[in-house]
Amino acid sequence: MVSPMLRETRDQGRSAGIAGPLLLGALIVLSSCGPTPRRSDATTTRPIDPGIFVEYTKVLDAYIKALLLLGSDNPADRAEAKRKLDALGFAYFAEDRMFLEKLRTGTPDDMEVARRELARRGRMLDLILVFTRPYAQATWDHARRELLAIGEGGPEFLTISLLKILLNGQFRPVWSHIRFQLVEIGTVARETTAALAKERADATPETPIWKQEDLVQLLLVLISFGAEGRPAVAELAKHRVWNVRKAVARAVGEAVDPALAEILVGYLKGDPEWQVKAAAAEAIGRLRPARRTLGPVLVERMKAERDRFVLHAILRAIGEIRYLDAIPDLMNAIQVPNYDTAQVAMEALYFLTGKRLTTVPQWQRWYRDEYPAWIKEQRP
Repeated sequence: MVSPMLRETRDQGRSAGIAGPLLLGALIVLSSCGPTPRRSDATTTRPIDPGIFVEYTKVLDAYIKALLLLGSDNPADRAEAKRKLDALGFAYFAEDRMFLEKLRTGTPDDMEVARRELARRGRMLDLILVFTRPYAQATWDHARRELLAIGEGGPEFLTISLLKILLNGQFRPVWSHIRFQLVEIGTVARETTAALAKERADATPETPIWKQEDLVQLLLVLISFGAEGRPAVAELAKHRVWNVRKAVARAVGEAVDPALAEILVGYLKGDPEWQVKAAAAEAIGRLRPARRTLGPVLVERMKAERDRFVLHAILRAIGEIRYLDAIPDLMNAIQVPNYDTAQVAMEALYFLTGKRLTTVPQWQRWYRDEYPAWIKEQRP
């Protein structure tokens, strides 16, 4: 059951793609955790006044501190919190104003309910700020556990907030830690991420230039869930938009997950778009632990591929996964008339052998005179 406080945030976040506004400092995250602006607001061009954002940050910080003060056992602290909230005239969540009004004019029972709920909301906002600061495992884990146990809406609020941080480029250094925290949340985070990934995929254009990173990060979260997340990835892997399939290939490669290698093989063998095939080859190049099964696939496609860009990606992948059985085929590849292809094939040979040879005759002499003994040493 999702709290009304969070229902609007979650639903709008899903429908609008959880797009965080351009803000300063911690406000970047806090504002994006709140209700998403209407589309008409988001598309209206206004001059950005940093002074307004700085002032808003101060007000928000004061608001959180006042809410936390409401949770004090000291009546004087509670009275001070009420005075500060009245002076601020501010509310963060949609229902905060209703509770603030009950805190001022309600019956004693209503006032107590409002006080406790506002203090809880203040604690939620204070805890979520932890994830905007430099990573510290114990601190982050403690904040996650508290938010999960804080009561109604806690897991949803935490999930949406972390997803918004993940989709904010300013927090790139901690993305891997954010993904770990989302996995630790469990089912709520997995289902929310899957829904958001599908929404982003369905909105992806079929143009060469687009913001790929967001979808890749969401896919990496799903892959991090292991077997539970793979069905959602497999479903997106069949998406009609080739940019989505390309993002899937990139995510599988970045995750270095051999369990999803079959997706890459399918792309390489049969996807109609050369960019997807090239992305699949590049991703396979990261899956060195699976070279025994993926190496033969690369060699097979190297012999059949007609697209030069895809062929070059395949050649590089052969070298990157160190598939030694491909050396005879690479020796044939360096003799093709296309200079660029021959150069890439020689680069692959360098990755495989460590030999700094730069011409076809040099490689041919090495292959004739040294290769038989060299390959025996590689396979004791």
